Amino acid sequence: MSAATAFTWMRLVVFLMLLGIIPASFVFLVDFVIHAVYDAREQLSNASTVGFVPGYIIYVVSGVVLCLLSTLYCYLWSTEAEGSGIPQMKSIMSGFYDKCKAA
Repeated sequence: MSAATAFTWMRLVVFLMLLGIIPASFVFLVDFVIHAVYDAREQLSNASTVGFVPGYIIYVVSGVVLCLLSTLYCYLWSTEAEGSGIPQMKSIMSGFYDKCKAA
């Protein structure tokens, strides 16, 4: 095996390792943040010493705020991801292709 071939194989191995490590690290980070936000919501809603209703209101309002933030993100930066995509997939699978819309 020549040095160029060995170098190419080494680059391929490094690329494939990074291709696995970087997305897995990102998913771990996202999962960690999700659990931290969930725990913060739980602690905030349970910290209410007045009773059940204020804690419930805090829990529901924080859920609505998080939902609105995700919708705002989709509206401003990722317009391609709007909607569930189920109606579009059903129409494509049934054989209908809308030439007016970009794919």
